[in-house]
Amino acid sequence: MDQLLERGDFEAWLDEEIDLAPLFRPLFESVAGQRDTFIRELHQMFPAEVFDRFKARHSDMAMGDGTRAIVRIGREIEAMKDIVQSL
Repeated sequence: MDQLLERGDFEAWLDEEIDLAPLFRPLFESVAGQRDTFIRELHQMFPAEVFDRFKARHSDMAMGDGTRAIVRIGREIEAMKDIVQSL
């Protein structure tokens, strides 16, 4: 996520012009033996919690109430789950 901020693509990510989940496919494929562990971990992730951590690290960014970011994070987590479950 930090690299997106450096490239100025955060807004593009919010607007669903950029997807992060596919970038994790090679990682997930390389650890396919731990597929069930990844599924459990992804099911324990809450979009609002991820957003709160992101906001704490980037307090200088104006993000409004974060609703768009929370929804987008939720979609990315679901996409990651789909990738892992397909392995």
